Amino acid sequence: MSATGPKTLELAGRVADGVILLAGLHPDGIRFALDHIDRGAEQAGRDARPEVTVFAYGAIDDDDESAAFAAARTIAAWFPQTSPVYCEIAGLPAELVAQVRSGYSGGEFQEAARAAQALPDDFVHRMALAGGSAEARQHVRNLAGLGIDFITVFPLGPRRMHTVELFRECVAAETASLTN
Repeated sequence: MSATGPKTLELAGRVADGVILLAGLHPDGIRFALDHIDRGAEQAGRDARPEVTVFAYGAIDDDDESAAFAAARTIAAWFPQTSPVYCEIAGLPAELVAQVRSGYSGGEFQEAARAAQALPDDFVHRMALAGGSAEARQHVRNLAGLGIDFITVFPLGPRRMHTVELFRECVAAETASLTN
């Protein structure tokens, strides 16, 4: 079950075999989502939380981190539009959430690109893969430390398969570091 908001997350915890999170990549937002999934699982008397997959949107490019960041910026505009709770958790001011929402109705991608220009860089980094492998590896470490079962990369930008390959390398490197 794909879930983002508190009620849907709790429902997923009660009934789903697995949950796909669209909650950004920062630990506080992921903890918020996991707490709601766990609450639902507890309400249903389940022994354990369902498996959790985090969708990681964005781009990774060690040769051109600024291009990867630019490709990822637009997905960050999705959060004020559809999941403002994660914006609040990430520290985005309410006025900025409202500004992005008014500039991006969600229907046209070029609206997202324009609206996303108002978002601070640190917010983009919290919500998406946006830069080089070092940042991606940090996201992988954070998510693993929170008990996330799977990460699904959703590449953006012109070098999508390059992002997929670098993400695979990041996961392999982090997995190797855990076993050593």
